[in-house]
Amino acid sequence: MSIQAFLKNKQYTDLKEKYEKEYFKLHGDYAWYDGNKIVKKSVSSIAEYFKNRKITVNVEKEDENGEITVKKFVKSFYQVWSEDPKMKEYKEVVFNYDKSKTKEYQFNLFKGFDVERYEMVNTTDNNKLHVIKDGLNVINEHIKILCNHNMDHVKLVKWFFAHMFKHPETLPSLCLVLISKEGVGKDLLYEFIENMVGEAYTFNVDKLEGIVGKFNSIFGGKILGVVNETDPIDSQMRRDNIKYVVTAKKVEIEGKHKDPVKTDNCCRLMFFANRLTAFPIENGSRRPFIIYCSEEKLVANIGADANKKYFDRLLEVINDKDVQKAFYNELMEIDVDNFNFREIDKSNLHKQLEEVAKPPLAEFMGELIYDNRNKKVISMYTVEMLEKYTEYMKKRNMRYECSQKSLNVELLHTYKIVKYESNGRPRFKIDVETVKKILEKEYKIKIAENEEDKQEDKQENEEEKNCCMFIDKNDKAVYVRADEYKIMTDLVKSKDEDIYEQAKYIKELEKYIYKLEHKIERMCEDREEEREYMEKEITSDLLKKQTL
Repeated sequence: MSIQAFLKNKQYTDLKEKYEKEYFKLHGDYAWYDGNKIVKKSVSSIAEYFKNRKITVNVEKEDENGEITVKKFVKSFYQVWSEDPKMKEYKEVVFNYDKSKTKEYQFNLFKGFDVERYEMVNTTDNNKLHVIKDGLNVINEHIKILCNHNMDHVKLVKWFFAHMFKHPETLPSLCLVLISKEGVGKDLLYEFIENMVGEAYTFNVDKLEGIVGKFNSIFGGKILGVVNETDPIDSQMRRDNIKYVVTAKKVEIEGKHKDPVKTDNCCRLMFFANRLTAFPIENGSRRPFIIYCSEEKLVANIGADANKKYFDRLLEVINDKDVQKAFYNELMEIDVDNFNFREIDKSNLHKQLEEVAKPPLAEFMGELIYDNRNKKVISMYTVEMLEKYTEYMKKRNMRYECSQKSLNVELLHTYKIVKYESNGRPRFKIDVETVKKILEKEYKIKIAENEEDKQEDKQENEEEKNCCMFIDKNDKAVYVRADEYKIMTDLVKSKDEDIYEQAKYIKELEKYIYKLEHKIERMCEDREEEREYMEKEITSDLLKKQTL
C-alpha cells in the first residue's frame, strides 16, 4: 500500500494539524513543546506515544466477477508521519512577541495571549450580552476608582494595557505606580489582566530583588510584572536599577547556576505600595506614573457588608472569560500609536513627591556644602569622599554599592567637581558656589545661611580689602597694603641698602602672609600643602633676593 494514500487521508491531515503544534523535529531530532519548554524525544518514545492513534485507509477492489470488496489498511500516526516529507521541522528556537517576524524555520515559544485564543459563544443571546456588559462596567468602574476618578489617568492605564496587547514587542518606557492604603483592590486589577495574558507571561513578586537582583530569571520572557508592597528603603537604594529595567531595550537574565543571557526586554512593570514615599521619584521624570487610589470602597468608608458585596462581585468579574474578552475588544479600539502619555498631567501626589524627592548623593552634597559653607573651595582625597558618602548612607540604613569609579563620574559630570593629582594621589577640588547653584537649580536644595555666617563673611571681606599685595616685575617693586596704609619697597640691589627699610618691609610682608595663611586654612583641609604652595609662589620669589 502506497504511503501517499495515507498522506492524503483526511484523518491523517486532521491529526497532523493537531499534533504538530506540540510535536515536531528540531535539528533532526524529535521534540515536544510542553507549553513552557522544549523536550527532546527518542524515536521509540514517539512511536510508543502514537501507536494507538490509528490511520485507516479503505481501498476498494473489483474482482473478475465484478464484485467490489473493501480492504482496510491501518498504520499508526507515527508510521505515516515519520515518512511525511512535509513534517514540521525547525532549525532554531526563538521567543519573539512579534509573531510576524518569526521565520518558517524558527519555533517561536510565544504562542499568543490566553484572551486572544478565547472565542465567545452565544453572542446573540441578549441576556448573556447584558451580563457581559454589566461585568465590563464593573471592571471599568474599578479602574476609575483606582485612578481616583481622574479620567485622564483612566485613559493612561487603559492605554498601558492596550499597548501591551497591540505591541507586546515594544517597551513603552513607562511604569505604573499605584499607592493607597491596603484593601482598595490593586491586586485584583493585576489578577484580571493576568487572566487575560496568561500566567506564563506574567509574574508577581514582593521584593525588588526578584527583578533587579543578581538572580532575576523570573524576569525572562515576561510581558507584565508586579512588585507588591514596594519598600521605600529598598527602592531608594535600587533607584538606578529600577530606572534601567523600566527603559532598557535589552536585559541580562541570570538564574542560579546558569550563565547570564542577554535578551530583549518587553516587560511592563507595575508597582503597588501602601506608603506614600515607597517609590523613588526624580524631579522631571515621567518614567514612573504615580497614582494615588481612591479609598472609597474600604470598610471604614462603606461598611463591612457593602465592602464584601463589592469585592465579591469584582471577583466574579475578573474570572469571567467573556468579560475578559469584552475588555480586550475594548482595548483593541484604542489608538495606541497616537497617544502621548507625556501630555497627561501628573497626579498631585506625583508633583508633591517630586518636590521633596532628592537623590541620596544630592542630599549628601548638600550636607557637605553646608558644613563647609564659609569656604570657597573644598579639597579632599577621592577615597576620603567615598568613605564619607558610605558612612552617610550607613547612618540612614541605606546600602551603598557604588564603586569609586562610579562616584567619581557622578561628581565630575553632575557637580562639575575637578579631579587632580597631589603627591601621586587623586584629589577632588570642589567649588562651593558652583555646587550650591547646581543643588538649588536641579534638586531645590538651598544651603541655609545664619547671621553668624553673614557677620563672619563680612569681617573676612573687610580683612581682604585691607590686606592685599601684588608684584610688578617691570617696575621691580612690591606693593603691600595693610591696616589702611601702603608702602612700596624697591627690590634690594645691593648689600648697602638700608637694613631698617628691609626689616620694615619684611615685617609687613610677614603680617600679610599670616593673614593669607589664615584664610587658606579655612579654604582647604590640607593646610601644610597649601602653605608650602603659598610660600613658594609668594615669598620665595621675593625673600630669596633679599640680602639681610
